[in-house]
Amino acid sequence: MNNKILSGMNDLSPTQTSSRRMVIPTAERRPFFKGFRLFFSWAAFFSLLSSFSLLGQTYETTGASNDWNDPDAWICSGGGCADAPYPDNFLEDVNVFIRHDINYNSRIAIRIDDNSSVNILQGAHLSIASKLDIRRNGRLAINDGSLWAGQGILNNRGEMELTRALVEASGSYVNKGTMILDNSCNDLLRGTFINTSTLLGSGSVRTQNGSIINGGTWSPGVAYCSSYSATNLPGTEDCNAVEEICNCLVVNCDILPGYNPTTKVNDLMGSELMALSETFDPNGDPPSEAIYFIRNNEVLIEIIVLDGKYNDVVNFLAGYGIVPADFIDDRITMVDDELLITLFFPISGLADLNQQTSIINFARPVSRGLNNAGLISSQGDLAQGSSLGRLGWNLSGAGVKVGVISDSYAINAQARDNDIANGDLPGTENPVVVVQEYPFGLASDEGRAMLQIVHDVAPDAQLFFKTGFISEGNLAFGIRQLREDYQCDVIVDDVQYLTEPFFRDGLAAQAIDEVVADG
Repeated sequence: MNNKILSGMNDLSPTQTSSRRMVIPTAERRPFFKGFRLFFSWAAFFSLLSSFSLLGQTYETTGASNDWNDPDAWICSGGGCADAPYPDNFLEDVNVFIRHDINYNSRIAIRIDDNSSVNILQGAHLSIASKLDIRRNGRLAINDGSLWAGQGILNNRGEMELTRALVEASGSYVNKGTMILDNSCNDLLRGTFINTSTLLGSGSVRTQNGSIINGGTWSPGVAYCSSYSATNLPGTEDCNAVEEICNCLVVNCDILPGYNPTTKVNDLMGSELMALSETFDPNGDPPSEAIYFIRNNEVLIEIIVLDGKYNDVVNFLAGYGIVPADFIDDRITMVDDELLITLFFPISGLADLNQQTSIINFARPVSRGLNNAGLISSQGDLAQGSSLGRLGWNLSGAGVKVGVISDSYAINAQARDNDIANGDLPGTENPVVVVQEYPFGLASDEGRAMLQIVHDVAPDAQLFFKTGFISEGNLAFGIRQLREDYQCDVIVDDVQYLTEPFFRDGLAAQAIDEVVADG
């Protein structure tokens, strides 16, 4: 009989040897070991089930609390949520999604370990009082969000993906894994930034009280600025570029005010002209062209005159050497009603203008016109079947006058000449009549593009152009001028102004009604 010898089981009944070793016959011990293996098989199975129930949680912020350790701050899904209603500091097989500001106040480091990730999204901010430790197969991803790490960051062979992210730390920042930046800023208030592995993409690294040391791959698109030394880095240090990248993540540089805004004003002038009066520097950066027309330190404005005070306003303007001949045509009725004056006025005199409450209702900068130009070449003639109409009824537009109002006609004179030579515009036998070209510099010549379409549709029509980009009042004047002075039968425009009302007729709408009534 084959036997196996077991030590230390002296309390069992089979025969003992003199050396206190017990011999168990094979036939007698089989049931014991079969049950023993069965016990361990079931134990392993239940252990596996238990382990699965504790892994694979997903946590998402609710916004109900900003405390990391508050269960109300999280929604948990996956197994084990009852025992772990909020994420622990040690994350393994856990995914965390932060869409609301949240604070982790413990001094124990947060560790992102195997198969785990922390994702900061949608402008959210995560503040960690301790260190952030990203281990192998751990991942930190920030997309339009920010992070504060009070004791620094250690990327220990993990992965960091930062997209439009602001990462600030007060402690050393060590990258031993992979960092991929996309327009992101890494800013250390104190401590050293060390890269021993891979830093890719575009963004910036700044140490305000420490050094930058590179012992790995550093993309040329990552700018750097160090208060101490910068070692083994590509290119040259560019603190201005770093400053710009970081600032634009604190303040959205895609949305900049057109002027330095004031608080609420109850003066004759609005906030735009008040700000210009207070901040304009003839030798500094020019004010925004989206808000102001400025020429020779004068700004184009509209003065709305109190009823019966026109002559008083004219006398006031004469003190600045301005006479009615300097006014821009802007009449808003069939006769000059003397209620609206459009002119260039000295910026240095705006404060004085603001005091004329007894003769002026209000004053405002002239807003720029907006057109509806697109990027697609027009096929209007084909689309509306004009060619069939011309052939079927023997029409060409002869005897019809068409006026076009847009920004400009021939700022690019060479392009205009090419259009005439190519037959896209009428030639010398029936030239375009330019009533007024855009007077304030560059423009897109969208008016010429409109005239090309009209010429395609009605090749023998007489064409007229008038800029509509001076002011809303001048646009209304231009509509009347094309009818009254040039007898246009059709007038088209692609201009609108921010000052045009929605719920009643503005200046241009009133002018349209009048010329339509005139035939």
